[in-house]
Amino acid sequence: MVSPGVTPTAAPTRALTVLLAPRPQTEEILSVLVDYSAVGLIGSFVWVDAADVGGTATHGSLVRDGQSEPVVLQQMLTGERYDRIRIAVLVPVDVPAAERVPLAVEQAVEQTVRSSSMGAPINLLRLLFTRGDAIPTTPDLALVLEGWHNLLIAPEDSAAPGLGAVAWGRLTDPLDVAQFVAPVVAGVTGLWAGVDQGPFDTLEILPGQTVRAVRAFYRWLDTDSVEEGLRAHLFDPTGRLPLPRGGQVPVVYIEDVPTAAQSMARALWTKHRDVLRGPRIAATAGQEQAISVWAAMKMFLKFMGAAVRSAPAAWWSAVMGTVTSAVVTTVQSTVFGRTDSAFAVVADTTQSDWQDLGRSAETLSNALGGQPEHFAQQDMSGLWTDFVNGALTLADGGRRAAGLEPIQVGAAIGVVYNAADVVPSAAERFQGIPTSLAAVIGVSAVEGADVLGAANLRDRLQRAYSDPAAGVEARNTGTELDRWQASVTKSYAWQVSSILADFMHRGRAEVADLVSQIQTLANRSAVDERLKARQQAISTILKTFTWALLGVLLILIGVAAMDWVRWKFALATGGALIGLYIVVSLALFLLGQRDLFAEMNMRKSQAAELEAMQANLRTALQDVSRLSTAYGQLLAWCRTLGTVLRAPFGSPPPVRPPS
Repeated sequence: MVSPGVTPTAAPTRALTVLLAPRPQTEEILSVLVDYSAVGLIGSFVWVDAADVGGTATHGSLVRDGQSEPVVLQQMLTGERYDRIRIAVLVPVDVPAAERVPLAVEQAVEQTVRSSSMGAPINLLRLLFTRGDAIPTTPDLALVLEGWHNLLIAPEDSAAPGLGAVAWGRLTDPLDVAQFVAPVVAGVTGLWAGVDQGPFDTLEILPGQTVRAVRAFYRWLDTDSVEEGLRAHLFDPTGRLPLPRGGQVPVVYIEDVPTAAQSMARALWTKHRDVLRGPRIAATAGQEQAISVWAAMKMFLKFMGAAVRSAPAAWWSAVMGTVTSAVVTTVQSTVFGRTDSAFAVVADTTQSDWQDLGRSAETLSNALGGQPEHFAQQDMSGLWTDFVNGALTLADGGRRAAGLEPIQVGAAIGVVYNAADVVPSAAERFQGIPTSLAAVIGVSAVEGADVLGAANLRDRLQRAYSDPAAGVEARNTGTELDRWQASVTKSYAWQVSSILADFMHRGRAEVADLVSQIQTLANRSAVDERLKARQQAISTILKTFTWALLGVLLILIGVAAMDWVRWKFALATGGALIGLYIVVSLALFLLGQRDLFAEMNMRKSQAAELEAMQANLRTALQDVSRLSTAYGQLLAWCRTLGTVLRAPFGSPPPVRPPS
């Protein structure tokens, strides 16, 4: 398209181009333009011979589709409303002035157009062309007319805009001149098919006798027929993939598609195993710690006080409370408190809605005390890039990503025959559910890679087997679902989805198992019955011993006060009894509380184990949340990729009517 340095903008879609020229000097140009019109390269135009202008009617020829028919210019202008009218005068520079279009004729045509244009914008163009003489000529001011776009068709040619130009040289054959001039005329006047706007439609006319030099560049390729032929040759409506050829390594179709798809899916998840499972903390068994004499003495004194007060249970709770972790309370309040419904969704493996699963996992994670920023969505762009690379590698055998190598079939590279065996498209989704049954079970279709959706549909169908109204349809649909699933399970997308769903189930089972372990520890009796009985017996013995000692001491004090015995004897005897009481009581406490000390060490070990369980529970919930998000993204990628593989050129265009 011609461009004098300005890129055209949007243009009217209905325009009339009037070419005014001296026929003897421009006959070949008209012939070339008619040829362009015959093959559909340019639109219609009116050719007016300067010799035919005169009188009340201006006669011309309407050139359309390579055919020429006589018309009257005034009738053309008034018979239809145009958005723009272009008047182009062809001016041969190398001929005498008498052989050009007279000025009076130009003015007459301009006046005719203006009086009949009904207000349409008018472009006035004067196209000066030469045979390419290299001899300098004297400027002729009559060639340039003020109030018009004066355009000199540069006597040079170039392969493309921005490249160098080569002068035509002296052209003696008028047809050679026409071959260079006609494309410029078509470009300047906006005749090219599909190009509605001319380059000078919106440009102002330069003042004075100013001339612009113009060249034309135009390239238009209609690839519809090539595209249709290529689509029909390479891709049929059933989704068959072409067999690549031309490389040094032969390429063959894979016969064992399920194994190839599973191999590629495992390679994908091996490379991105961090998405499937996060790190876990190993629960280390705590070492037994010896209790010092002073610590035992403190415990003994507290126990003695509790025994005297008849409150050994309170003392036991106080001692064991020092080693009881707060994890049990946190998990219990989270799982069985206000978020019990969220835990039910995560732990119940029969629940197949990945969206509800993800939301519930995030709710539990936040309730366990995780900071919000720790649960931000993970960037999985690398995973999906490799997912697409793996699918395309199965389709064409190309090597695109490390760790996702093409399938080897002997010495050859294997590719999958059908696009549905790589990623099923919308055409392969399961839609064999009657409308009446879909209203009952709440499912109308299942996508070709939706493993959880297929399991959910099967569960709903089985529950509908006993329905008197929908039972028969449910059983028939179940049979159709089995057939459909047998065909889609061998695809690469289904294998990727199966591994993802499997790890999602593992994460849910791990959450339920960890909560069960923590709950078991929480439900453990605070006081073992055997230990409780022993504590009660020791408390009774010490209490009896204490009151007996106190009675003996009171008797000694009374006897000494009545001078029945000497005070020295009474004090010595009382001190001996108190010392014996302390030694015997402490020995009885230490020998009788060995199980207590073992329980204390076990509780301390369990505290560290419970903290590890809580950390692993939070990580498992993060895994479930991340995997549910990844599952949704996988389905979205499968919708896009399945469509691309089945119809790389898009949907086939409608069949054109025969011309």
